[in-house]
Formats: sequence, C-alpha cells, structure tokens
Amino acid sequence: MVSFPMRRKVLPTTCIQAAGIVTALVTRSDATLFGNARARSGGWQDHQRRGLHPAMAESAARMTESGCATSPSRGTGAGAAGTPIAGKVACSPGRKVPMTANPVAYLPTARSSHAHLLALKDALRPLADPVEIQGTASQMLCKVLHANRVAYFELRGDEYVIERDEVNGVVSIAGRYPVSSFGQRLLDHYRSGRVAVCNDVQADTALSPGERAAYAAIGVGAYVGVPLIKNGAFVVGLGVHVKGPRAWTAWETSLVNETAEVTWAAVERSRAESALLRSEQHYRMLFDSIDQGLCTIEVLFDEQGKPNDYRFLQTNTAFERHTGIADAHGRRVREVAPDHEAFWFEIYGQIALTGKARRFEHAAKALNRYYEVYAFRVGAPGDHQVAVLFNDVSERRRRETDLAFLSEVSSDLVQLTDTDETMAVLGAKIGAHMKISRCELAEINDAGDEVTVGHEWHRSGMPGHRGVYRIADYLSQNVVSALGRGEVLVVTDTANDPRVDAQRLAAHHTAAFIAVPMVREGRWRFLLAVKQAEPRDWREDEVALMQEITSRVWTRLEQARAETALKVSDARQKALFSQMLGGVAETDLHGRFLSVNRRYSEILGYSQAELLGMRMQDVLYPEDRPVNLARRARLIHHGEPFEIEKRHVRKDGSVIWVHNSVSRLCDSAGKPRSIISVSLDITARKQQEAEVQRGAELLDYLIHHSPSGFYIVDADFRISHINAETQTRAFRNVNPAIGVSLDAAMRVLWPEPLAAELIAIFRHTLETGEPYVSDGLVSDRADLGEVETYNWQLLRITMPDGRYAVACFYYDTTQLRRAEQELREADQRKDEFLATLAHELRNPLAPIRNSLHILRMANGGGAGADRVHDMLDRQVKHMVRLVDDLMEVSRITRGKFELRTESVQLADVVHNAVETSKPLLEAASQQLVLSLPDQPLTLEADGMRLAQVLANLLNNASKYTEEGGCIWLGAQREGAEVVVSVRDNGAGIPPEMLPRVFDLFTQADRTYHRAQGGLGIGLTLVRNIVTMHGGSVEARSEGLGHGSEFRVRLPLATAAGAQLDVVSQPETQAPRLRRILVVDDNRDSADSLEMVLQFLGADVQTVYDGQSALEAMDTYRPCAMFLDIGMPEMDGYEVARRVRQSPQGRDMTLIALTGWGQKEDLRRSHEAGFDRHLVKPADVDDLRAVLATLS
Repeated sequence: MVSFPMRRKVLPTTCIQAAGIVTALVTRSDATLFGNARARSGGWQDHQRRGLHPAMAESAARMTESGCATSPSRGTGAGAAGTPIAGKVACSPGRKVPMTANPVAYLPTARSSHAHLLALKDALRPLADPVEIQGTASQMLCKVLHANRVAYFELRGDEYVIERDEVNGVVSIAGRYPVSSFGQRLLDHYRSGRVAVCNDVQADTALSPGERAAYAAIGVGAYVGVPLIKNGAFVVGLGVHVKGPRAWTAWETSLVNETAEVTWAAVERSRAESALLRSEQHYRMLFDSIDQGLCTIEVLFDEQGKPNDYRFLQTNTAFERHTGIADAHGRRVREVAPDHEAFWFEIYGQIALTGKARRFEHAAKALNRYYEVYAFRVGAPGDHQVAVLFNDVSERRRRETDLAFLSEVSSDLVQLTDTDETMAVLGAKIGAHMKISRCELAEINDAGDEVTVGHEWHRSGMPGHRGVYRIADYLSQNVVSALGRGEVLVVTDTANDPRVDAQRLAAHHTAAFIAVPMVREGRWRFLLAVKQAEPRDWREDEVALMQEITSRVWTRLEQARAETALKVSDARQKALFSQMLGGVAETDLHGRFLSVNRRYSEILGYSQAELLGMRMQDVLYPEDRPVNLARRARLIHHGEPFEIEKRHVRKDGSVIWVHNSVSRLCDSAGKPRSIISVSLDITARKQQEAEVQRGAELLDYLIHHSPSGFYIVDADFRISHINAETQTRAFRNVNPAIGVSLDAAMRVLWPEPLAAELIAIFRHTLETGEPYVSDGLVSDRADLGEVETYNWQLLRITMPDGRYAVACFYYDTTQLRRAEQELREADQRKDEFLATLAHELRNPLAPIRNSLHILRMANGGGAGADRVHDMLDRQVKHMVRLVDDLMEVSRITRGKFELRTESVQLADVVHNAVETSKPLLEAASQQLVLSLPDQPLTLEADGMRLAQVLANLLNNASKYTEEGGCIWLGAQREGAEVVVSVRDNGAGIPPEMLPRVFDLFTQADRTYHRAQGGLGIGLTLVRNIVTMHGGSVEARSEGLGHGSEFRVRLPLATAAGAQLDVVSQPETQAPRLRRILVVDDNRDSADSLEMVLQFLGADVQTVYDGQSALEAMDTYRPCAMFLDIGMPEMDGYEVARRVRQSPQGRDMTLIALTGWGQKEDLRRSHEAGFDRHLVKPADVDDLRAVLATLS
C-alpha cells in the first residue's frame, strides 16, 4: 500500500545524515565543555596534591622576568580585544611587577577559577543565542576579574567582529574592525597561538606615544589577549582590559584561556543546534508540501519472518485525501482496513528486507482505490522502515476501464445485428461491469405517455418485465418533461425520492436506477435504463458511461435497422451503407496492423490483406508522424486516450484527412496489449474549411482595402469587422470597436432618438434581409458636438460560419457638405452684393433724375436751379466713391495695388480723414471726439491710403450710429507701435459676424431699420491697406446695441505725436408738411421727389423717418404716401403696417419707392399693404400715373 506520516520524526536519508553530522558536532562540543573540564579538573587535583598547577608555574616563571609577557595557549587568544591600534603588538618589556614566590598562595584562587568555570557552564548550557552566550561569558569573567572591559571577538575574513562586550566604567567597543587596525604583528602573534599580556600600557616602550594615547582614549591601562586555534587556524579570541596598570597572574591568564574555550564551545553548539533545527523544519515543510501522498511505515513480521502488517510512522497532509484514512499515525493498517490484501504486505516486506526500491500500480480493494506507488527503504536495514510515495489513480483507471469497456461494446455492436441478441450480450456485459440487477431498452410512443419494454437483461432468478406501461404511473410529470428534453434521471433510493412511485417500482424489484433518454429531432424516442434492487449511490462516471453506451446503442440500433432494410435492397444501397460506417483498425504497440475493417481499407485504398502486412506509420503523412507517435506513446504508457485530426497517404499517393479516436486495450493483468482506432474520412469537411478560410481572408482583404468606410454587425448584433478608415474616423471614440454591441456604439456616436432609429434599421435588415439605402444622414455627433453627414447603405450577408450579418458601406460627406455650404454662402453673398450694388446705385440716381425733371419743368435758372446743381454734385461724388471703392478692391485682389510710402505724421493722417468724413458726420448731427498723444508720432507710410483707412472707419461708424450719437477717434503709443481706435455708441456687431466683418462684400445684419448703404467692401480695403503697411486691424463689440470699436495697429518710424480736438456740432432741418407725404431717410432723394411732385401739381410734405411719417398722418392727413423701404429705426414695411392699422390709413394710397427691385422685394411690399411698388429712380410718367389715380 502507500506510505503515511507519523508523529515520531523520521527524516529522509539526506536529512538523517545531516542530523548525524550535527549530532556528532554537538557531542564533540559537549565533550569540550564538560569532558575537557573534567579532565582538567582531574589534572588540577593531581597538581594540587603535588603543590602547583603546571600552567601557573610556567606563567609565574615568565612573568617574574617581565611585567609584560606572552604565554602559549592550547587554543585561545585575543589581544587588547578590539583596541584600534595599528602597528606593534602591545607586548614588550615594561615595569617589573613583584610576584609571589610561594605557589601555594595560588591554590584558593585556582579553586575560585574552577568554581567560576562550573558556574559559567551551567549559565551557558540553556542559552541558544550565540550573542547572548558571548555576553553572559563576558559579564561573568568581568565580575570575577574585576575588569573594566571583557570582549569576545571572532576573526571573519579580514575583520575582527565584536558582537557584544561587557564594560565597567569604560566605553563599549562592540563592532567590526579591519584586522589592519591592530597591526600585522599582533595578528601574527595570535595566529601563532600565543597569549598577549601587558601589565602597563603607558610604560611599554615598544609603543609610540600616539599608540599609548590611543589605548588611554578607550580606557586600556593593561590587558590580557587569548587566541583560540582551531584546526590549525586562529578563529576567535577573548580580551580583558583594565584602566590602570595591573600585574596579571598566571591563574588569571589561565582563567581567561579556559573561559575562552568554554565560550567558544557553547557558541558553536548553539549554532549547530540552530542549523539542525532549520534543516528539520525545511524537511517538514517539504514533506507536507508534496501534493502526492507520502508516508513512512514500519513493516511488521510474524514469527516465521513473513510480513503480515505494517504500522504508520509518519504521514503528510495529502495522505488523508489520497486514502480516506484520518489519524493514521501510530496505527496498524489492519486496524483501519482489516481486509487489506496480502499483496501490500509482501511487496513492502521485500523492500524492507532487500533495500530495492519498487515502482508499481495496484488496486487496494479494501479502500476501493487504485494506486500508483513508488516505495523505498529508509533508516537502517534492521528498522524495517519503508517510505511510500503514491497517487490515487482510481479515476484514471476507471476511465481506462470504461473506455476499454466502451471499445468492447462498440466491437460487439458492430458485429451484432439482432436487437434481442444485442441486448442479451450488451446487458450481460453492462451487468458484469457495473454490477447491476437489470438493464432495459424501451421505446416511447408518439404521444410520449407510454413506454414499451421490448428488450431486457436481468440477473438469474429475477423475473422479466417486458410489456407496455403508462409512464405517469411511475414518474411525476416534471420528471417526464425532463426526460422528454433529454435530461438523465438518476435515482439513488426510490423510497426517499418524491419524483417516483416507490411502491410500483418495488414491484419491479427496483430501488435505484439510471434512466438515459434518447431524443432525436425533438422527440423522445428510446430509453436505456440500468436498475438495482437495492439503494445505490451512483457515481458520476457511471452516469457518464451510461450516457455514452446509450448513444452508441442508439447509433447501433439505427444502423441495425438500416442494415435490415439494406438486406432487401440492391447492391448499390449496400455499398452506400457501407460507406457510412467508420474505419476501424487494431494495431500492436509498435503500430503494426492486426486487423482492419472493410471501410478502413476503403479509406486508405489498400486491400485488407495489404494493410495487414504494413504499419500505421506507413500510411501517415510525414509531417503528422511526430505528433501522432508522441500521442500514441503517452497512450501506451499512461493510458490517455485521445482524438486527433491527421492526414493519411492513400495507396494512389493522394492525401486525405481523417478524424481518429484512439484508445488502449489491456490484458487481464492490466498490461497494454494493442491500440484501437476509429477513423472517419473528413477530407470534404477540411476542404470546406479551407474554402471558408479563403473566403474569410478575401472578406478581410475587402474590408481593409475598401475605399469607403465599412464594418460588419454579426448575428449577435456586435461589430465583428471594421476597416481602418471607420475605426480611426467615424468610430474613433469607440475604440476598439470590434466586439462592442451596435446598440452601445450608436449611442456613443449619435443622440437620441436618432441612435434608436439607426439601431432599428440595422435590426430590420438583419431580420428581413431587406437592403437599406439612406438619402443622407445629417446630425450632430453625440461624442463630438459637431455636425457630420453620411451617405450609407446596408446589406445582409452570410458569414463563413453560415450565420447572417449586416454589412454597412458609407461615405463621409461632411467635408463635401461643408464645401457646398461655403459655395452657397459665397453665391448668396454675390447675390446680396449685386442687389446691394443695384440699390446703392439707384439711390443717387433717383435725386439726379428728379433734378433733371425739375430743371426741365422749372425751365432752368433761379434758386431752384442752384439747389439742383448742389444735389447733382453731391450725388456724382457719391457715385465716384462707389466706383473708386470697387476699383480699389479689384486692384488689391489682383495684386496691382502699390503704396507710396514717406515719413508722415499721424496727426496729419487723422486730420485728412476727419475732413473727408466731416460732411457725413455733420449731416447726422454726430459728435466726433479726438484723443491724440501730445508727442508727434511718425509713420513710414502712404499718408493718403492711411487717411482713406481712417475715413472708411469713421464713415462706417457714422452709418451704424444714430443721429446725435458720438464717435471717438483716439491714438496711443504701445512700444514701437501706435494703436488707433475708432469707437462708436451705435448699433454694435452681432458676435457671429465678428470673424467675417472684414470679408469682401460682407455687411452686418442689414435689416432695413439699420441699413445705411455701402457695398460691403470698405472694411476689406481697411484690412488690406493696414496689412500692406505691416500692421493689423481688429473689430470689437459686446453685441447689438453696445456699439463697436475698430483698432488699427501700425509700426512707428520714429517717436512723434500730435493731437487734434475736433467736436462737430451737427445741424438739423425741420421737415415741411404737404398733402402727399414723402418719407425717405435720403434727404436728397426725398427733397428732389418733393419738388417733382410739386411741379406735377401736388401738395407735398416731406419727412425723413418712419416715426415722423406716423405723426404727420394726424397733423397733415395725406391722401397718399411715398415710402422708402430701407430706413433706419423703422423701415417702410413697418410704417405701412402701422398706417393700415389706423382708421385714417385704411384707404390711403401707399407707394413703395425704393432701390430694392427684385421679385422677393415686390412680394414683401405687397404683403405689408403697399398699393404700388416703384423702383428708384422713378420715371416721371410713372409718377403722373400715380397722381392720376389719386385725383
């Protein structure tokens, strides 16, 4: 059997040897401590009788000659222990110390030394710590000798080591010191084994003054140093120090020597015991850490010398798990397993007697286990002790037995065709293998409520139970449902199982059973059951074995039925059936074929006779041989069955793939006999897998080389494939995307409810196969906060595994959409520019045309003619400015613009700009406040162009500032630059317009109540001219209604400054009242129209804003009103709506007279309530027609 742990410590051989060595060392140490002491004690008594100890006499003789002497030692030595002096040994002639000449005077002192040594040994014996031993010895010696310091030191390599010293009135010198600290002479002195003695350090002429001072510094006036020589080498020493001079006696030197010996022996004993303890602990830890069972046993023999029992001496922690035996220590195996087989006594007895180790496998039937064992003798031959290392391999053996049984069953099933015969043979084998009472094969009816037991086997003496039975009479409905689902029913005791009817089953001699259903195509077809007349705890391997047998029986029964059907069919049907069977081959342990079936020969293309002369290796594909042979070797030696897919070379040289199930057959002694393999031709499947692999590789290639974004959502609705374009761009915040559910990914990328809509579209395509093509997705990204657009489509595809998936192809059209948007915006700005240009050109043309009409109707001359000339002059200048601006922009954009730079003063530039803009400021009654530095500011610039820049900024400020508003123009120096600021308290700039305010043809929101004319090119000119001067310009505004500021930054040529304070006081004009009311913020246009209408015979009153027009309705009560559309504060549309809302305005004729003449403008004026829409400049005939309708 196996070995078990015990309480009595039994060490492995190596540990025992080590223990022996340590024991011997301890024994020798004890002899040194006690034996030597006894020997010396005896010697002392002898010398006492003779009158004097020899060592004392010798020391006395030497010390009489010199006060500083050395003496030989049996094995001791340390000089002035730890004294940090390099150079000479402190041992030279010195002051004479009187010594007594009477040897008898030393006898009481010698007795004291003997008592001290005995007390020292008693004190050191219980100590285990080497340092504590040294300290105790030093303390006791220091007290006896009345010394100031005692130090035990060891020579370790090139260092003296003092772990602890005893001090009295001096400093401790414990520590580590290089041997050179004490000089080579002292070291050589100690190595020769001589004791160093110094009676007076200060009188020692061999020492230098510095050395004597060093001794004095650590409190050394005299010393004794005893070295110990062990195995011919100096290893340790003991030093005794006193602060003043002292005449050391021979017994004191001898006492130091003996103390050193005793201390060294105790220290070495302590270290040996510690090493032994560590070795034993290591062995125990190793012993218990082994996962296998491990024990030592004592084999017991009877009087005839025959082994008949054994006792457990020691067991490890894994022992109980492998044997099931608890508390085995000290017990005999026959106590715990009375029926233990004699085999185990005999084999362990042989090992104990011969010392020959054995490795074997054998069953321990009394323990119901099977073991793999390695046993060897330990201890002396007469101890009859054996160490046993073992593994419980019961499960493995059961598996092997089950597999062999299954192989045997399969062989029987192949040969047997009759169902009754099959059940008779199979039942008998199952009964013998599982030791059961009964085996039944039953068929279930289509309704699933009746079972027909048509085939059975039972032990002799038991009745048969063939017949038809209602299932519900024996089993609960839950159990029936579980069997119908293919679940195995295991009952260990019918009397205690509420799922079954115990009374009815007892009538069938059934107390325990395993029932394995066979479900095919969703229907419960057959049931195979094994039954026991007594309760039984079925093992899991027994249940698994029954499941496998059921599967094979079912397969064989199906084959038997097919074979029966084939008997009446033609040869073609028989050939087809034979091809359905697997190929079976049996080989010996060397691979030579012993037998093959017809299908196996067909698979390989050889005849059965040809194969019987070959080896399995002969038909293996060369590259597959190493793996297959290695697996077969493990099967032969360890019984590990295996399945493998490999290639064979057919007789014709072609290569085929087979699936091989391989197991081992053993003889009755359990020795491997042959190898059984079952082969299925899987060549077609392998070819299909290769095709699938090629398809997968092609799919992968298409994915990663697709010019568009591409990813696949599999049947589990997870992203299974994705190309780099998609991962790094669209899915950059779902990284990595592979394996992520589409639901989660979409909700990261898109906001709700769009994410849910996209998920639903994917699911619809996956479930229905209906493709989806989007008309363009435009949405904010949930993860980016930016708008992105995509064109995409979905297709359902079939993946290599045969499951559906959805492939998504898409193009990111975000950049294209942005480019299209930019083109549309540019086109819109172009249209706005053309409309604005038409409007702006019409405004000055209107008064020009009106003036011409007036001249014609006034017949020239007079005050009226002067006014007309003035108006013509102003409007012509205005048109020139518009044309000049257009020309400037054209030259700049074409690179034809040139600067004429010279040294100019900023003050002059500002003055010219103010003079240019002054008429516009005065016309609007706006105040200009100048703030310039006192010092002159010189610029290297084109003065005329810079004046144009500032004039444009002033004009721009005036346009967007109400009448009576204020404009500030200031300048200040900032380092080497000057900053010029133009600020107003006007309409302000919307935040979204600030980045584009300097773009060509760009204007702020041109709602009509703020429209002040212009082409949107003035600020573009400003930016370009400033940039060409090496400067910069920026616009600032806190929003609508908060004014705006333009800051121009220019480099200075030299420091200069000037200041111009100009405050313009605008003049105002009071409107005149007439029966036809003319409303236009362009005074020239309004006044000229007034004069034309007067010449045409109308009573006319003119106002210049919408609010004045509403007020004039009550005071003037006009019958018609000519309204300009683009007026500040209140535009013409708003005036018209309010007029129509008042009682007196409902029937009034409203005529829109404006520069806006597009179709959209006509529609808006009609919706606002205008009766007519005239485009500036209006023709006089159109005006006559309007007046005619009024009369």
